[in-house]
Amino acid sequence: MAATNTGPAAPFSQEDIDWCLQALVAWAGNSNAAHTWLEAHAEGRRVPSKGTLINWRKTLHWERYEQLREQWGSLRERAIANDMRDVAAAAVDAQMLAVERAKERLEADRDSEPARTAAALAKVGQVSVDKLLSLTGRPTTITENRNVNEILRSLVAKGVLALPDEPAQIEGSVGGDD
Repeated sequence: MAATNTGPAAPFSQEDIDWCLQALVAWAGNSNAAHTWLEAHAEGRRVPSKGTLINWRKTLHWERYEQLREQWGSLRERAIANDMRDVAAAAVDAQMLAVERAKERLEADRDSEPARTAAALAKVGQVSVDKLLSLTGRPTTITENRNVNEILRSLVAKGVLALPDEPAQIEGSVGGDD
């Protein structure tokens, strides 16, 4: 529990300020959440008001706050990445359930708009395959960089196309001699 204030208090020590700023960093600058955490973990320490926390973060101790953000940034980014993985897994589970339910409705002939359901399921499949390819490092698009002559030679070599022995002759003249 936080210590009670019975009058003008001594200034906060740098250690206490850092403790509070670290809480702000841990709670991504959310002074309400940081204040709640600080009060729950004060163990006799003084806890500044939410307004003081905001003032420290934005003006009075903003440089130290930014240093701590930089110091703890990679840890927070790893935590966020792990949270995003969890969210993605939960979304995939929900998506699979939705596909199962749609399939059940189609099989029981209870779907009022089977064409719309089929289109939505096709889109889900398309996006899923595209993301799978992307996540596993495989190409998601095929880009052709050959010119027409290379393509024709390739088709001839595969026996798909046969070129005439002699190229066709174009008859005529250039100019206005009609």
